[in-house]
Formats: sequence, structure tokens, C-alpha cells
Amino acid sequence: MCAAVLDVGTRWGLTSRSTGPWPAGVLRRGRLAWFARHLSEQPVLVTALFIGIITGALGVAYIVYARRQAKFVPLIAGLALCAYSYFIDSWVWLCVVGVLLAAAPFVIDF
Repeated sequence: MCAAVLDVGTRWGLTSRSTGPWPAGVLRRGRLAWFARHLSEQPVLVTALFIGIITGALGVAYIVYARRQAKFVPLIAGLALCAYSYFIDSWVWLCVVGVLLAAAPFVIDF
């Protein structure tokens, strides 16, 4: 009976040796701690993500406005606002380019 229990525990990753898809030591610290540690090692800026979401929403609004008013400049500015955050890493340049693209339909009128 004891051998059957050990076999089930080994098969389902319930022993201290086998941790399944998680690296060793995760069962002691918890999966959330493992995820947070590896997420902090990634070069992801929360600020850049937030700026990308805001400018993407503004870009979609410009696209809808351009379609309803049949204007070309807000359409191009909206498409650029939706896509430019994928190509720029610095949050300072994200803000500068975002403000310039957001102001373009007001400055350029044709």
C-alpha cells in the first residue's frame, strides 16, 4: 500500500523532488513569488505600457473621428498613435512623440 501511495505522489508531482513545470524551490516560496521575481527581471516598463494604452485609445478615437468627418490627417495621426509605442523604448520619447502626433490634426489641416 505504501508503494502505491509513493507512486501516485511521484506521478502527480507531490514529492519534494518533482516540482512539475515550475523550477526547484517554488513549492516552498509559492508560485506568485516565483512569478514576481521573474517579472521584475524583465525590462518591462509599466510607464511605457500605460502610455501605450492611453495613446492607443486616443489613436482609435482619432480614427473614428477621421472616418466620420472624412479627413485624412486625423486618420494618419490615429494610426501612428496606435503603432508608435511598439517602436520606442524610452518613456520620455514616448511622451514627446505622443504629444506631437496628438497635436498634428490641430496644426495640419487639409
